[in-house]
Amino acid sequence: MRTYILAFLFILSSSLFLGAQDELTTKGADAEFYIQAPSEGTRSMSLGSHNAFSIVLDDSDSKLVMDTWKSFLKNYKGKTKKVKRSSELFTEDAQAAILGPNPVDIYSLIEKKGSGSILSVWVDAGGAFVSSDDNVDGADGVQFLLDEFQKALHVEHVSLELKEEEKELKNRERILAKLQSANEKLHKQIADWEEKIVKAEGDIETNVQEQAEAEKMIQDQKDRLHNVEVKLAKAKAQ
Repeated sequence: MRTYILAFLFILSSSLFLGAQDELTTKGADAEFYIQAPSEGTRSMSLGSHNAFSIVLDDSDSKLVMDTWKSFLKNYKGKTKKVKRSSELFTEDAQAAILGPNPVDIYSLIEKKGSGSILSVWVDAGGAFVSSDDNVDGADGVQFLLDEFQKALHVEHVSLELKEEEKELKNRERILAKLQSANEKLHKQIADWEEKIVKAEGDIETNVQEQAEAEKMIQDQKDRLHNVEVKLAKAKAQ
C-alpha cells in the first residue's frame, strides 16, 4: 500500500511540474519582444513627397504610440508641435548624434492600422531628407532611432500591463478582505449563538427546577384541599 501511495504522489507531482513548465513556456512566449526593421520609401507629407521610414506597430493603438513618441522625442531636445492643417508632428532642431553632428528636423505621422498603428518618419538633415541612397550613415541613424523607440514603446506596454496586474491584485485583495470580513461576522454570529445556547441551557435547567417546585406546590395544595374536604365531611357527620 505504501508503494502505491508513493507512486501516485510521484505521478501527481510530475503532472504539476509539467503543467508549471507549460505555463512558464507560454508566459515566456508572451514576453518575447522583437524589433522591426523599418521599411523605406517615398511618401507624401506636408512638404511634398520625400523619403520616409515606416514601422508597423501591431496591437499598439495610435494614442499610446502618439504619447510615447512625443515623450521619446524629448530626449533629443527638439521642440515638437503639430503641423497646421495636417496630422503630422514636427520636431525642430532635434539633436541626436546618431543622425549627425548638426540638429535635424523630424516630421512624423502616426496612422491607425487595424488594432495597431503605423509610424512614418521623415528626417530633414538640412535641405535634404535622409535616405539610404544618399546618406547611409543618416539612414542607419534613423533606423537606430526607431529601434530605440520600439524599445521605449515596449517598456510602456509592459508598464501598462504591470498597472493592470496591480489593479487586478488590488481587486482580488478586496475580494479576500470582504471574505475575511464575512468570515469574522460568521464567527461572531456563532459565538453569539453559542452564548445564547449556553444561556438557554441554563434557563432550561432553571425551568426544570421551577417545574419541580411548582409540581410540589400543587401536590401540597392538593393535600391541603383533601384535608379540608375530610374536615368538612366530619363536620357534616356530627
